[in-house]
Amino acid sequence: LALFPDSVSTRGQKHLKDLIKIKDLGMNAVMLYVINRTDVSKFSPAESIDPEYTKLLRQAAKKGVLVLAYQTRISPLETTLISPIEIIL
Repeated sequence: LALFPDSVSTRGQKHLKDLIKIKDLGMNAVMLYVINRTDVSKFSPAESIDPEYTKLLRQAAKKGVLVLAYQTRISPLETTLISPIEIIL
């Protein structure tokens, strides 16, 4: 299970608020999490670390912000998107 954030993220909270405003204006909005490891199969917000971020992410998803999480493989030559992973809100 990949968790984000690893500390309180006021900047991340601001980004989610901005995405919610964009969606409220009738535009498309996407929150993309890039998981730079191959030993996880799920993503979730770290509610115990930043409950406000978690609340805002859930609110954004309910408003229609598309929430995506993709696993990657990193090599010295490239970063490759492997596949989407399950998101647990």
